[in-house]
Amino acid sequence: MNRLQLSILCLVGALIAETAFAQTEDKLSWYGDLRLRYEADFDSEKADGTERDDRHRGRVRARAGLNYQANESLKFGARLRTGNSRSQQSPHITFVNDQNADDDDLDFVLDKFSVDYSRSGYHAWAGRNSFPFWKQNELFWDDDVALTGTSASFTWETTGNLTAIVGAFTLPDGGYDMHGQMGAGQLKYSVDLGDHVQLTGAAGLFYMSGDGGSTNLRNGNGDREYSVGAANFQVKCQLAGMPIAIGTDLYSNFKDYDSDSTDPYTAVHHNDDYGYVLSVVAGKLKSPGDWLLGYYYANIETLAVNASFAQDDWFRFGGRNGQTDSSDFRGHEIRLAYAIRENLNLVNRVYIVDSISSDQDGNRFRMDLNWKF
Repeated sequence: MNRLQLSILCLVGALIAETAFAQTEDKLSWYGDLRLRYEADFDSEKADGTERDDRHRGRVRARAGLNYQANESLKFGARLRTGNSRSQQSPHITFVNDQNADDDDLDFVLDKFSVDYSRSGYHAWAGRNSFPFWKQNELFWDDDVALTGTSASFTWETTGNLTAIVGAFTLPDGGYDMHGQMGAGQLKYSVDLGDHVQLTGAAGLFYMSGDGGSTNLRNGNGDREYSVGAANFQVKCQLAGMPIAIGTDLYSNFKDYDSDSTDPYTAVHHNDDYGYVLSVVAGKLKSPGDWLLGYYYANIETLAVNASFAQDDWFRFGGRNGQTDSSDFRGHEIRLAYAIRENLNLVNRVYIVDSISSDQDGNRFRMDLNWKF
């Protein structure tokens, strides 16, 4: 049985199990989304200073999920997505390109299956699910990287809301394999100051450890330890009736690496352990006719984050075989988006990026048509 057949069988099994438990039809709900993407990479140099050929691709992403609400507190869920089964970071499939390269095979990953329990001030889940900690972008953790394990959060109402989030997980190695562990905790505080002003701050510690060689992870990430502290701050306000969000993210890897490490990659980058992100976003995408304009500046050193689990959007020059080396760069993202309908929007992004430790650079343009159903 191949992986596609296994994924479909698992999802069908989950649906049958959920349907068997269903008491009424309104407890069972489904959801999904479809993305059509045009992507262009241009004016890019390799590490040796030679130019890369420009590249144009058409890509697609599809996801579909089911939830069964057993009672007010208990929910079961599962989701199937497209994407290279060797990648934990990307659900996209290339269906056309101008590089005379083979297009991607149609492949699927069952990226979510979990049981959730919620009551006033408390939420917990077990299974495979999304990153449960608060973040305002994907520079530390990609939205598509699912975690297998368990997480719990507790919220106390004071002058604002104080939330403690903890979790223990097995880390993904591609779409199916597991490799290494992560234990993490975060404190988040949010308070409304009146006149449409909201402050949110968070501080977290994320300890990751590998356990030897891996199938897909690159540059020693299947064996290296990370102890990343993350501090995040965001202020939301309104200017002439327009929502504005200003954010700052700081990342520091507290793990002390040796310059004479037996891993050459670690030895070369043993002091490259700091990163930060600055962002400003104006507008929203809630109703037809809404628009959004955003700017992000990122400076992420090589070992500041675990590059196997961070964003895979900003540049072309890192990674291969479904893996993206999502660190060792500085650059800009400019985002312009428009809501065509309540469930349909168009998002344009431009990335201008340089490598920190080499002469590599690159520019990228993306246009995404997103439909939720």
